[in-house]
Amino acid sequence: METQRFWSPTREILVLYFSNLEKFLFSEAIAVVKSLTDASPDDAVWALLPSLQLLAAAEALYYNLYFLRMQEGAKVSQLYDIVTGMLNKVTNDLEAQLKSFPSSKSPNVARRDSRTPEDAQTHLSLAFYSQLVKQLLLLVVMRKRHIVVYQSLSNITLLKDFDSDAAKLKSTYLSAPDTITHPFLIQIRQNLLYEVLLLEKTILCESALSQCDAQNSVFYFEQVQADLHAMDAKFRFSQAHQESEDETAASATAKFASLPLANLFFRLRDVFREKLLLYFGSDSDARIMSALVNFNPRETWYHTRVARFVSETSCLHVIVLLDPTKTSIKKQGSGLSAYPSLFSYPSIIPPREHWPNLISLIQDHDDVLSRDDFQYPVHYFDTKVTTSYFLRRMQQGVILVAIFPDQRDPLEEGVVQFFAEISSFLRLQTAFSATSVTK
Repeated sequence: METQRFWSPTREILVLYFSNLEKFLFSEAIAVVKSLTDASPDDAVWALLPSLQLLAAAEALYYNLYFLRMQEGAKVSQLYDIVTGMLNKVTNDLEAQLKSFPSSKSPNVARRDSRTPEDAQTHLSLAFYSQLVKQLLLLVVMRKRHIVVYQSLSNITLLKDFDSDAAKLKSTYLSAPDTITHPFLIQIRQNLLYEVLLLEKTILCESALSQCDAQNSVFYFEQVQADLHAMDAKFRFSQAHQESEDETAASATAKFASLPLANLFFRLRDVFREKLLLYFGSDSDARIMSALVNFNPRETWYHTRVARFVSETSCLHVIVLLDPTKTSIKKQGSGLSAYPSLFSYPSIIPPREHWPNLISLIQDHDDVLSRDDFQYPVHYFDTKVTTSYFLRRMQQGVILVAIFPDQRDPLEEGVVQFFAEISSFLRLQTAFSATSVTK
């Protein structure tokens, strides 16, 4: 009996293509498509080959975070657009071919058996690939939506709408299990869901931190850690299963860990941990203390940077203040105590004698402090006490303060650079820019 086209060698090679894609082996996936030179032009999969090759290239750029680069950002979305156009054409062609086959419901067909076995098998094959192409289109739509979220997260503003980004992700994990069901795409769908759930928790954690919401910050930080652990365990299990069948198999776990996308999530996790220490390190809440018990604040990036700044500039004091007027948490205390110190260096006891000046400066310059386009700290020199103050809002509820015991230039290079570095760190820009992009 002649081998049925539905179970042809071409289909088996496609299984290998998608297997490579789910393991992030993009070059291997492209090579598999290029090897299909013996496929018949009238085979249902023939028209798919160019779009599959471009899809693998687009996925490689996606996982390597090329869309975060200034020049390449638009190119990644454009590549997905090209893939979308090609897949739409394939879909239309397959649908047209499917309509050309008589179905059992056709008035011209008395019963299903009137179709030849070859026709029935060809119809089944076309339907199989038509479903595949339609679901690949859904995958591309989700990828483009996520690119927008990543780009937004890499450029956090003071009035960042975190809820909007979370809503974009929610539509993916609610619809993907029901809409992406093709056997070729099951594992790719799982990879997608792992990533989306982790990205959502990342957004919610950053949202809580920007509001100085201790309870939700710790809750979502623990969720981020748990999701990272689950993702790592997933790929380790997948790799162990693969190597039990083929000792020469490439390490999917190692491949994933080396991707900038995976590296980004680990960097963000580390930044969240430091922000928890910075904002809530002195909190006596049991859950917060439990989450931070194994971490020493003096070993953090921000502590090292602040210590160096104080040493190099003879700064009298660096303070991180909570501005209760910009957060959704319940206001604690009144008057001067309504603006608590979250961090103080070199002394852990903040210089309360400066609080009247600081609060007045925050209230008088709120319009400037709340502008994202204002790149320099607010400067004020008090002639009565011969003290210079520099202030800049880092996030909605967080203000960084530097106090000097003498008069300073409002644009002093070392001071401006210090504020810019702390701002980039707290707004996650450092984590995004430090994630290397591989070829």
